[in-house]
Amino acid sequence: MICLGYYLRKIKKTKTLANGSLIALIDNIGGGHHEMYMKIFTRVLLELGYNVMTLCPNPFQLEEWIQKKLPDFSHQFRAFKINEPQSLSTNRFLIKIPRISQGWWHWYNAACVIRRGVKDCKTEPSLVFFNYLDDYLYFNSFFTHLIVSAIFQYRWAGLFFNSALLRKPDEYARLGGLDNRYLSLRSSKCHSVGVLDEGIAYKLQEVAGRTRVVVFPDITDNTKPTLGYHVVQKIINRAGKRKIIGLVGSQEKRKGVLTFLKIASQCTDKPWFFVFAGKLAKNTFNSEELRYIKNMTKSFPSNCFFYFDFIPQEAQFNAIINICDCLYAAYKAFAGSSNILTKAAIFEKPVIVSKGFCMEERVKKFNLGLSVQEGKVEECINAISFLMERNVASVDVEIPNYENFRENHSEKQLKKAFIQVLHGIGKN
Repeated sequence: MICLGYYLRKIKKTKTLANGSLIALIDNIGGGHHEMYMKIFTRVLLELGYNVMTLCPNPFQLEEWIQKKLPDFSHQFRAFKINEPQSLSTNRFLIKIPRISQGWWHWYNAACVIRRGVKDCKTEPSLVFFNYLDDYLYFNSFFTHLIVSAIFQYRWAGLFFNSALLRKPDEYARLGGLDNRYLSLRSSKCHSVGVLDEGIAYKLQEVAGRTRVVVFPDITDNTKPTLGYHVVQKIINRAGKRKIIGLVGSQEKRKGVLTFLKIASQCTDKPWFFVFAGKLAKNTFNSEELRYIKNMTKSFPSNCFFYFDFIPQEAQFNAIINICDCLYAAYKAFAGSSNILTKAAIFEKPVIVSKGFCMEERVKKFNLGLSVQEGKVEECINAISFLMERNVASVDVEIPNYENFRENHSEKQLKKAFIQVLHGIGKN
């Protein structure tokens, strides 16, 4: 049968894999966090002594990265291409398929591409790890874990990102409890599941039954900043002596872009400079909101810098973070984890987050910054004022515990998490 929406291709003929257990990492979304996670997960598993087979949209880049950064492990590694699936809302055929069939196709196609990779590697994976498990659980509301086990017969695990339902009691009650998407974790083939939000681990364990739940660190790439990055130089020149407040990363509506614009428009008399850096996700805004953004950017406010393009390299992303005096991360209706806090801890920048849920809990625990009610402009302005004053030695406040946060969300902790996930799976 044809694997709908997917395509697998070996990137080049290579030597036989080294002896040992094979772990397959799969993520059908490329770029951004997905690419970063694939690289770091691959490195950690190779260093733990496993062979690794990756299935991702950009295998050539991953292969080059391995050859450059980890040449001694190249004999333990294979990379294959898997196309990003077409949107179910735009594909004329897929949109007509009932949601139960869409869920079936997700799992079936994963099994299909892995089988073709196995044929080349001449060995089956001891475990398949879904870097972004949410994509596979999303459509599972309409069938049970028994069906998942029948479709996908490899032993599997994965990392679960979206903690909204488990974090929001009202939503949980409205649905009458958890649906089948979470019960898929009870599949006999599910070995373990990782979760980024430590605050929901115990709830997920109740649902997962005997399946082991492991808390993962929210890691990030700490590559040394590219100080000569042209965007950074422009920001420094425009900002002058003003404090730089940054919203860095994908500029989506849920990231609080509109609130950040309103804050900037009300702070023209403040010694602050507001930076919007990252690709503008136009599809997340309605036409009126896009007009507002367009009018703001065209007016060239003296206290703002707009760079609505993709930041291609982590070193460049880190360079922008590095020059900020404060990071804005007051996301809308966001219950989960974000590695912007890890970035903040690495570069020791205070951060503003929304009240409630995981990010506020971490900010309070490690004194990383302040939390505000999402969308409250005046409250955000007061928070910025406080954090900018906190940088002055005369202000007597508790010192941020950046060091412990960095340790909790480090690659060292990631290795420990993977060791738990892989418990019972030998290396030979």
